[in-house]
Order: sequence, then structure tokens, then C-alpha cells
Amino acid sequence: LFPVFHGGTYISLGFEFGRSGEFVYISDVSALPKSSMDYLRKVPKIKILVVDCLQVKKHTTHFNYDEAVAFVNELQPKFAYFVGASCSLGDADEVQARLDKLCKVDDEEGKKSGLNIKLAYDGYTIPTHMALS
Repeated sequence: LFPVFHGGTYISLGFEFGRSGEFVYISDVSALPKSSMDYLRKVPKIKILVVDCLQVKKHTTHFNYDEAVAFVNELQPKFAYFVGASCSLGDADEVQARLDKLCKVDDEEGKKSGLNIKLAYDGYTIPTHMALS
């Protein structure tokens, strides 16, 4: 467990499951205390990161699209999933197309680099067997 801000100084919690860096879940977050960011930066490569992403516009109690992307970019997990989206984030297919552009494929070897972010939805299942291998 680690504290996160859910608007102002209201504390919510982030969670880390499994071995260090296996699965990190942070919902209801607008910012992180320095101690929590320091902790996450020290975690070995995060394999699965699930993080709040409410909408495009700035919000007082949740990450917006740009904040969520910047957060994922800083931590560079193997896989990231955005949760908690409102309709104002946009059409799911269009949002996913924007997210896909953040992941680049090296044509010579077919390897992916950049950010691997998926927009989760109600009932979405995260394929942990692939991510954790």
C-alpha cells in the first residue's frame, strides 16, 4: 500500500500485488506524494500498471489523459491500462488509436518500444499470464 492524493490532500491508496513490480493498481488519483513517487521509481520494472484516467480536461480528483500518459511515461511499465474513464474522454476506439500511437514498432526486429497502454472497460480482463512471464 502507498498513499496517493485524490484531490487536494485527501488520501486514497495505491496497491502493489504479487512480487515487487508485478501488478500496481492506482485508482482515484490526482497526484502522488513525493514518497510514493520515490517508492514507485525504485520498484524494478513494473509489469502491469493500472491507473486512473478520467477525461481529457483537467480534473480536481482524477488524472486526466495527459497526466495519466505522463505518469505511465515516467514509470515505463511493460503494460499499462487506463481505468475510470468518463464519456468525456472520447470514443473508446479513437482514444485507443491515440494510445496506440505512443507505442512504436522497430521495423527491423518487430520489437515494440514506447508506451504500451490499453483503455480498459467494464468486464475487461487483463491477460496476466502473458505480462508476468
